[in-house]
Amino acid sequence: EHDGYVNGAQFSRDESRVLTWSGGKVWLWDVTKPDPLHTFEHDNLNGAQFSRDEYESRVLTWSGYTARLWDVTDPLAVLTPSERIRELEVRSGTTLDEAQNLRVLKFDEWQVRVKSPKPAPHAQATNRQPTVETPGSSSK
Repeated sequence: EHDGYVNGAQFSRDESRVLTWSGGKVWLWDVTKPDPLHTFEHDNLNGAQFSRDEYESRVLTWSGYTARLWDVTDPLAVLTPSERIRELEVRSGTTLDEAQNLRVLKFDEWQVRVKSPKPAPHAQATNRQPTVETPGSSSK
C-alpha cells in the first residue's frame, strides 16, 4: 500500500492495530486484515500517534505548525461530506430535495446509490478541516 519508504510505525497498546506513515499519508491497520481500516492525508507529515485514552479512539498527525486529530471510532467520521451524505442516504432510504425537504428515495434512485463505487481508501481522509491547529498555521 505504501508508495515509498515507510517513515514510521506505531502499535496500539493491545497490539491489535498499527499506524504506518510515509509521505503525506497515514494508514491505520487491523493486524489481522490485509487492507487498511482508514487512511488519513496530511501534507509534509512528520508523524502519527494513537491517543492515550482507554480505547485509543483518536489518531494525532502532525507536521510543521499543524496538528490534526482524527476520530477513528466513527466509520462516518473519515468520509468526506459527500461520501457521508451518500452513505446516510443508502442507510435511511431518504434524501433532501432542492427545497431541503426530506423525501423517500425511489427504489431505482436507492439502487444507484447502493451500486455507486465506494471511494478508494486513499481518498477517504481528504478535504477535511483539521480538528486541532497550532499557532501560526492556516486552515486548509
